[in-house]
Amino acid sequence: MIHHVSVGTNDVERSKRFYDAVLPIIGILPMAEDDGGLGYGSGTFHFSVQVPIDGKPATVGNVLISPLPSRTVRWSIDFTQQH
Repeated sequence: MIHHVSVGTNDVERSKRFYDAVLPIIGILPMAEDDGGLGYGSGTFHFSVQVPIDGKPATVGNVLISPLPSRTVRWSIDFTQQH
């Protein structure tokens, strides 16, 4: 089961227009918003859109996290960063 997914953005307002239109179609609704990002959710699932905390532009390498053994999560992170 996936607990949450986070993606990066370089433009919160543009991302908001897109995700506010698309995510409700699959039952994921807006929950939070600030200058640093957006939060959406449905039940126990959370989807966030955030500007990078290091101040650099958002790029590939965002991570999918789920409640799996740490070895599985580590493999997911490694795979994401290589592809």
